[in-house]
Parts: sequence; C-alpha cells; structure tokens
Amino acid sequence: MIHTRTPIRVFGAAILAGLAVLSFTAAAQAEPLFLVNGSPLESNEEMAGELGGPWLFYIGNNVVTHCATRLTVILYTLLFLLEIDEGYKYEKCVTLIKEVEAESCNPAEISLSSKSHFFLHEGATYLLVEPAEGSENLGIINFGEECALGEEAQVTGSYVMECDCESEALAHTFTTASAELFGDALKVGSQAAEMSGTGTVQLAGANAGQKWSVIG
Repeated sequence: MIHTRTPIRVFGAAILAGLAVLSFTAAAQAEPLFLVNGSPLESNEEMAGELGGPWLFYIGNNVVTHCATRLTVILYTLLFLLEIDEGYKYEKCVTLIKEVEAESCNPAEISLSSKSHFFLHEGATYLLVEPAEGSENLGIINFGEECALGEEAQVTGSYVMECDCESEALAHTFTTASAELFGDALKVGSQAAEMSGTGTVQLAGANAGQKWSVIG
C-alpha cells in the first residue's frame, strides 16, 4: 500500500549548495566513539545494509516517489573523522502526482552517493548525510523523457538520520530524522524535498559478524 502525506517543510538553503550549516551548538557536535565488541575500531571497516521497508521522496507539495526495494550499499568507515562514503540504489519506484500514479514519471532506479558523519546530540547518535567529496549533489533522479516533471532532477542538500547505535548489536537501524530538528535542507530539482525511511546496517569487512556501537 502506497502512503502519502503532506511533507514537512524544510528550512534554509541546502547545506552545500547554499553554504548553510546545521543549527546545533558546538556541544551537540561532540565526537562519538566507534566500538567493535567494546573496543575502539582500529582500521577502516566496510559496512553493508538494506532497506527496512519502503523509502519515500516527498517533492514539493504534490509529488511523492515511493521506492519499495532492498538497499544496495557498501559503506567505508573512515577512522578518526567517523565519516562514511556511501552508495545507495533504490529500485521499483513509483511516482505519485496529487496521489495519482504518473507512470511516465516512474524512475527505473534512483542511485545516490554521499559522505556521512556521525555526531551526538542530546544523548542520541545521528548521521549527517551530504554529497560525496567533489560532488555538488547526492544524485540524479531520472523520471523519463515523457514525464511532466522533467526528464531528470538533481538531488541536492543534506538530511539527517538517527541511529539506535548506543548499545552493542550485530546490526543497527537508521531512521530519517525530522528536517525541523536540525534545519537541514534537501531539494529535488528546485523543489523542497524530504526523504523518509529506515535502513539496517552491519559490519561487512574484517569485523563481519561482530557487534558494534557508537557512543559518546
């Protein structure tokens, strides 16, 4: 079943496109510690994950692209900075315009690339997702030549995900956080946008099958 709702409005310009910053204090940016079996991670580590259900791209007031698929992702954790280079691919996507499917606007797939950075805020662990190094966007949505929205649109800006990473576990769930929490801004083309969904991530390199956590 495809769900629609009125998107939460995001505030400010896109972090990279508009050179804005997250609106939290220096204390909220305290560096967390990445642990494997209770010990600090000592080398770069691969991670892998999959979607925990459909992902929704809310575009402006009237457009929703709904992707019901597993997530293909390889994450490389960069030590000390606690950054992650990521690649995502969403498939089986359906675009709704005013709650009606627009078949000519259904993307074959949506591929996004990003870098992310763990940070702590009020006792919780978050991940700031921004365009990959050297890129001005997270990716491009190809709607198709006959789509009334245009053939393609760049996905720009940033978004934040919350992680249940504080306790050791083999896998942790990441959930998109409200854009109102940090004032992050995401756009698809010229339209304000929001992403909504969850993903589960586990270690997939030398520490595959081991428990991990991120703590303050």
